[in-house]
Amino acid sequence: MDGTGTPMTPDTPDTNKESIAALIGRLDDPAIDNRHNAVLALAGIGPDAVQPLIRSLAEATEDERRWYRSVALAKVGTPIIAPLIAAMKENPDREFRRYSAVSSRRARGSGGRTPHRCDGMR
Repeated sequence: MDGTGTPMTPDTPDTNKESIAALIGRLDDPAIDNRHNAVLALAGIGPDAVQPLIRSLAEATEDERRWYRSVALAKVGTPIIAPLIAAMKENPDREFRRYSAVSSRRARGSGGRTPHRCDGMR
């Protein structure tokens, strides 16, 4: 449920910046179903969600936060690869690069080793 008590679903959201930002915020929701629905909704938005997700991944300081952003990026698919490579060239943070590399491999369908979790969301 969201803050109003309304259950969240992975419906196709409006792709404006505010709704993308709200969905990224829901990746930190205490309810796992809300986090999973946010991942699916962001993936459904597609390429418009890529740059905001990359920025959010770069700003994340905890592995769980990085994980959900990484999963959402991977579910967008191959449109994430070029922007992630560019971001990794600019950002020297080891954890950012690690989670970005996993997202990129998973987006290409080559699996990629998850950083420290089993297979998480599939």
